[in-house]
Amino acid sequence: VNTSPSPGPQPHFLDGVRHATHKSQRCQAPATPQVFVGIPPPCDKKGRVKVPAAFTVVHLKPAWKLTYLERLAHEVGREYQVVTATLEEKREEKAAWAAWVWASPEVLWEGSATRGSQVSLCLFPLFCGPELRNYL
Repeated sequence: VNTSPSPGPQPHFLDGVRHATHKSQRCQAPATPQVFVGIPPPCDKKGRVKVPAAFTVVHLKPAWKLTYLERLAHEVGREYQVVTATLEEKREEKAAWAAWVWASPEVLWEGSATRGSQVSLCLFPLFCGPELRNYL
């Protein structure tokens, strides 16, 4: 029980438990969680909750040592650290572009949206042309 309400992942996690009501009778909501493989149909339209501080708290104990796979591979002798860094930059650019497309998809329509006109959607904007690269 979190008797001292200090900042931590516990209250965020309990709010994000699937099908758990925020206020109910005593000890009813967190005691009956439902577990699914994937996202079932009633929950796929709801917002999702992610607590980044809970990942290290839940998965790693304080006494455990922590390392990243990139650093470990470099120390073992893998010589592709520069290549991995450039690929990671490209992945971050694509992720930023995908987030921007999700936020404002109407910018990507080529042609006018009038009746009878040919409208196509550019799914890979890095290859569509220089006029769309300015939106990154």
